[in-house]
Amino acid sequence: MKMSWLLILLLFRPLAAQQPQRVVDVPFIAIESAQFASVALDVESTQRCIREGTCHESNILMGQSRAQEYAVSMGDAALMTVVAYELKKHGVKKWWLVPTVEIGVHTGLAAWNFHF
Repeated sequence: MKMSWLLILLLFRPLAAQQPQRVVDVPFIAIESAQFASVALDVESTQRCIREGTCHESNILMGQSRAQEYAVSMGDAALMTVVAYELKKHGVKKWWLVPTVEIGVHTGLAAWNFHF
């Protein structure tokens, strides 16, 4: 799955604008902050229902501990931040799609956790 993001980066590279631009700006910081907040919401909502005994983590990579979930989830979010950064640095106008998908996935998972 991680390799697919590299392929996306390589595919979008020819579409990049040639003029240099500021990569880390207010929109970049805002959307990346929302991405990391959605990851924290997902982990904490999962841990809440694990603690209450109403659910369990289905993803074997995550494990059942808060530390393992944060390590895996935040590592993934950091990788997606690097992908978004590189896309934006190379002038790809839709760089924001990568963190937006992550926000949607983690927010959706957190909403699902609140059902339990």
